[in-house]
Amino acid sequence: MAFPQPQHDAIFQQRTQRFLALMELADGTKELVYCANPGAMASDLSSGARALIWESGDLKRKRRFTWRAVETEGLNSP
Repeated sequence: MAFPQPQHDAIFQQRTQRFLALMELADGTKELVYCANPGAMASDLSSGARALIWESGDLKRKRRFTWRAVETEGLNSP
């Protein structure tokens, strides 16, 4: 699946609110990022999971990044 650029690797820390998640970037800084999925996703998330975030570049946005994907355990491709 293709996502808009630029993409950044991150580490999922926790869901802080329905539409926000705390991520750790490669340089060690932590950012609150938008989460487009308001569902709990509890079975898919664990702290420390690798994630992919998109940097919008829009200075009018409150949050710089949007969460696009997360790596989960136990899912196998057919």
